[in-house]
Amino acid sequence: MSNSAQAPISYSNASKQLIRLTMPIAGSRLVAMLTNIIATLMLARLGHTVLAATALATSTLTLFVVVPWAVLFSVGIIVGRAVGAKKYKHVGAIYRQGLLLGTFISVPLAIIGYNVGPILLFFKQDPQLVALTIPFMHIVAFSITPSMWYICATQTVVGVGKARLPLYWSGINLSLNTSLYYIFILGHFGAPRLGLTGMAISMTITYWTIGLGSMLYFAKHRDLQIYAFFKPLADKSVNHLKTLFSIGWPICVQFGAELIAFTVTTIFMGWLGATALAAQQIVQQYYLLSLMFAFSLAQACGVLIGQALGGREYQNVIRFGYASLLISILFTVFVAVLFLAAPKLLLSLFINVHAASNQAVIKIAISLFIVTAFSQIFDALRNVATGCLRGFQDTRTPMWVGVIVVWLIALPLNYLGAFTLGLGAIGLRLGFLVAFIVGAYLLIRRFQQRASSCYS
Repeated sequence: MSNSAQAPISYSNASKQLIRLTMPIAGSRLVAMLTNIIATLMLARLGHTVLAATALATSTLTLFVVVPWAVLFSVGIIVGRAVGAKKYKHVGAIYRQGLLLGTFISVPLAIIGYNVGPILLFFKQDPQLVALTIPFMHIVAFSITPSMWYICATQTVVGVGKARLPLYWSGINLSLNTSLYYIFILGHFGAPRLGLTGMAISMTITYWTIGLGSMLYFAKHRDLQIYAFFKPLADKSVNHLKTLFSIGWPICVQFGAELIAFTVTTIFMGWLGATALAAQQIVQQYYLLSLMFAFSLAQACGVLIGQALGGREYQNVIRFGYASLLISILFTVFVAVLFLAAPKLLLSLFINVHAASNQAVIKIAISLFIVTAFSQIFDALRNVATGCLRGFQDTRTPMWVGVIVVWLIALPLNYLGAFTLGLGAIGLRLGFLVAFIVGAYLLIRRFQQRASSCYS
């Protein structure tokens, strides 16, 4: 490849573009989290059994919906490359074939999800909780297809640089879901109190509304006609479909493997007792909030690097990559200082830090905050480097690195530290710290190699 003739942007402008694209993505993720919190708060009013069933139902739903969504993260990557190359009509083709891929994936998932009851019982789940989860999955299985359509739409608009649209759509999602939760979960306005089943009804109605609504928006909005979303209605080839799946399945595998690894660690923490598990749950909420920004920044840098590659602006690839890594460091160092300097303040939002009965939880949580303060820095770098590589449509390297570091480094070291060396709860986080350092190093090096290849 040869260098682009166009003058490269400055690191300052690269950072501004990254932040401008990152913030609405992060905002939409926060709104989605708020939607789940509202549902949980409403269901908590119906008793501990319903709340426990909610945990089982939502974790099952994550397996059948949220993990498969990752396949469609490839849409934003390919769309970004097409926009950078000014192949605007290709955007429409990518979107249409993304819809097709999402539909293909959703059908078997819906069938399995609808019949998930015997699977849950096979894995020794509480029959009473399974009995509440089965009707939830019977209904929510019908939301998997439109949820795929919605994810395809959000990835498409992020890829073309209109990241505020998913934020607006998330606001609609929040408003509609909250209203329906109030009606169907708690039984207002003459509706029966349906609890967990009411949550499924609400989610299904909302996903069909925003899934079909996003298609209508693409078809009617004047500013989007350049992308020819529905012209023609049928594509002459499935080249984009093959590329979408080729890039998307490693993202799905990586996401699923890391999610399962965190679940295994939570099980390990449960072996240490309820006190350790309670401390872990509190610290984990702050950790996930920190990573939300990293995930959003990773998506933004992937799109912008893809656009730069599509437009043959190769010097900008380095600038977007390094700027995103620097922003990640600055943000996570700020979070680390907060974790280290004010752990009791953070804990006070969840528990009474002055109560004698909570002192054991506080002691463990503070130790977890210390390790997490450093591990979230390297985990963020690892995720942002992953986003940079996705801009190159390289998703298999992050997949293999992710699987190796969490399964061959983190989990064995977690077990060794917690149980063999007797370090307890803090030992279950040290393995992740080591793994994330290794993962961040390998992926940043891989990005440097891919960026250097632009000039060869």
